[in-house]
Amino acid sequence: MLEQNNLASSSILDQPAEACFPLPVNLHQQQFETLLIGNNRILELILQGAELSQILQEIAKFMENLDPRCRSTILLLDEDSQILRHAVGPSLPEAYRNAIEGIHIGPDVGSCGSAAFRRQMVISRDIRHDPLWAKYLDLAAAFDLRACWSIPIMASQGQVLGTFAIYFKTPLTPTDYDLRNIRGAAHLAALAIEHHRSRTTLEKNERYYRLLVEHSCDAVCLLDHQLRSIYSSPNGAPLLGYPPYFMIGKSVLEIVHPEEHEYVSAVAKDLDGAADTVRLIRVRVRNASGEYRWLEASIRKAPPTIAPDAFVVNWRDITEKKLFEEKLMRGEQRYALATKAGKAGILELDLAGQRAYVDPNIWQILDLEDPGEISLNEWLQAIHPEDQLQVAALLDRIQRRQSDQFELELRLLNRQGGTEWFYFNGSVSQTAGAGLQIIGTGTQITQRYQYESQLRLQREELTHAARLSTLGELVASISHEINQPLYAIANFANALNASLNHPPDTKAACAEQHSKLRHWARQIASQAERAGEILTRLRNFARKKTQELKPLDPRKVILDAVKLMLPEARSRSVEISVFAPVKLSRIMGDAILIQQILANLLQNAIEAESARTSLTDEQGINVTVSEQDGHVRIEVRDHGAGITAEQLSQIFQPFYSTKPNGLGLGLAISLTIAQSLGGKLWAEPCPDKGAAFFLALPVCEE
Repeated sequence: MLEQNNLASSSILDQPAEACFPLPVNLHQQQFETLLIGNNRILELILQGAELSQILQEIAKFMENLDPRCRSTILLLDEDSQILRHAVGPSLPEAYRNAIEGIHIGPDVGSCGSAAFRRQMVISRDIRHDPLWAKYLDLAAAFDLRACWSIPIMASQGQVLGTFAIYFKTPLTPTDYDLRNIRGAAHLAALAIEHHRSRTTLEKNERYYRLLVEHSCDAVCLLDHQLRSIYSSPNGAPLLGYPPYFMIGKSVLEIVHPEEHEYVSAVAKDLDGAADTVRLIRVRVRNASGEYRWLEASIRKAPPTIAPDAFVVNWRDITEKKLFEEKLMRGEQRYALATKAGKAGILELDLAGQRAYVDPNIWQILDLEDPGEISLNEWLQAIHPEDQLQVAALLDRIQRRQSDQFELELRLLNRQGGTEWFYFNGSVSQTAGAGLQIIGTGTQITQRYQYESQLRLQREELTHAARLSTLGELVASISHEINQPLYAIANFANALNASLNHPPDTKAACAEQHSKLRHWARQIASQAERAGEILTRLRNFARKKTQELKPLDPRKVILDAVKLMLPEARSRSVEISVFAPVKLSRIMGDAILIQQILANLLQNAIEAESARTSLTDEQGINVTVSEQDGHVRIEVRDHGAGITAEQLSQIFQPFYSTKPNGLGLGLAISLTIAQSLGGKLWAEPCPDKGAAFFLALPVCEE
C-alpha cells in the first residue's frame, strides 16, 4: 500500500517483513555474492556477541557499499521519553548528527521522526518540497541533503526500536531493489538490537544471581540420592569455616550430628517420590572448629530434567536464633509463673475487629473457664455494670485519638456473682492496614483495694477527730458567740413580757406599745436565726462524712471558714480581712474538708497574732485569694513570730508542733487532705514578720 502525501515529494509505505537482505533471482552473480557475504558477515557478528555499535556500523557501511550515492544512519528510540538517539552514521557530518540528536518523534518530524511515530516506512523523494521536512529545511539545505528514505526498526513483539535511514544529495525515488535492501537492513538491525538487549538482560540477571547466591545469608547445595554434595554455592562451606567447595563429593552425613543421621535419611527417603513437597528441618552440623551449629534447611526434589534423583537444599545457620528462641521460651515460662503468682495477665482489644483476648490467668482469678478469643461486647459484659460507663468513655477517647495511654481500676464479675478489683494499664497502637489495638496488663488488686478502703476510713476517722479537736479548742469563743444572741433573745423577751403586764391607757399609747412589741419580736427572730446559723456551721463542721467531690464556689467556702473562726478571733482581739476577686472559677472539692484546712490555718494564725509581744504597723490576718496556672490560690498571712528555716522543713511532719501542748497533727492532716483533692499546701516565711501559708486547689474543667 502506498500513501502519497505529495506525489512529487513523499510517500508512506506499509512494511512487509523481510528476512535479512533479500536475494532476488534476477541479480547478477556479483550482486548476489555481495549480498550473501554481507548477510553472513553481519549474522556472524551477532552470533559472536560483538558490540552493538560495531554491528550497526557494519550494517550502515554495507548499505553504503551497495549504493555509494547514499549516506546511512541508525537512530535508537528511547521508549520512556519517545526521543531518537544517534547510534551510527559513518558518512553523515558530525554537525548534522548532533543537530538531530534527541528529537521527539511525531507525525511531521522529518523522515525518521515520522517513520518511528507512524510505524511505517517514509520515503521523502525531495526534501525541499516535503511537508514532513517543513521544520528542518534549513538544516537539510545546510548539509546538501535532498532525499531521505527512512524505515522503523521493529522488534519481534511489535515495539519500535529505532529507525534506519539513507540520505541522498539529489531528489530520488527508490526502486523495488532499494526498498528490499532497506527492509533487509532494518530487519538485521532489529535482530542485532534484540539480541544485544537479551544478552544484556541475561548478563545482568546472571550478575544478580551470583550476587544473591554468593552474598546471601543462605547457602544452596545440590545433593545426589546418597546425600553427597554435587554442587554448593561459594558461600556454603565458608559459612561453616570450611574452604569453598569443601563438601563437593562428600556426604553431608559426615558433618551432621550422629544423633540426627537417621532423621535426615528418613526425610530424604520421604521426599524421594514427592516432586512438589518441601520439608523444613533443623539439624546440628559440625563446623571446621569442631563445634556443632544449628542449621535450618528446606529440602525438595530437583526437577528431573535438570538433576534427576537429586535434592535441592537451601540452608542457613540459626544457632543464634535457636539460642534466642530457647531464651525467649524460658522467659515466657518465667513470665507465666510470675503473672500467675502475681495474679496478673495480658489484655488485648481489637477495636476495628471488635475482638478481645483476655489472659487465662484473669479468667482463673474469676473462677471462670477460659473462652479464648471473645467479642468486645462479651468482654464488656464481664465488667461490673457500675464500671462499664468509664470503660465506654475510655474507648471513645481512644477511638477519637485523644489518648494513646490508659490506666483504670474496675471490678470484674466472678463465678459466684461477686467482684474482683483489677488495675489495667497499657498503650494504644495502630499498624498499617489494621485498626486500633489496645494492649495492656491487668493485675488483681482486690486485697489492695480493701486495704486502701480501710486506710481511707481510718483517715476519715482521724480527719474527723482533728475537726472535733479544733472545735474543742474553739469551745470557749463559740459558747461566747452563741451566748450573745441568747442573751439578746432573753432581754427582748423580758422587755416584751414587761410591756404586756402594763397595758396602755390611751389609744396612742396602745399604738406605741404595739410598735415596740413588733420590733422586739423581730429582734428575737433575728437573734434566733443568728444562733441557728452558728449551730448549723458547727454541726456541718463536726459531722462525720465520706469525702464528696463536687464543683464549689471558692468564695463561699472561704467565707464560711472565716465565719467559723470569727468568734475565736474576736475573743483574742484579732481581725481577719478577706481579699478576693468578684469572679473566680469553680473548684472541684469537698467543702467541709477545705474548711477544715482553712480553719486549721486560721487557728494557727490567730494564735500567732495573739502571742505577739510588740505592736507593729502591720497586724491582723489577711486572707488573699487569686487564680493562676489553673488553680485557685488561697494565702493566709499573719504578722506573728514567723517560721524558722528548721521549722519550715518539718512543719508538715506528723507529731511535729511548735506549740507547747500541740499534737502536731493539724498541718499533717491538712496536707493529706489537700493532696487527696489534687491540690498543694505549703508555707513560706515573710521577709519582715509573720508567716504565710498557701493552699492551691485545681479549678474545674468546663
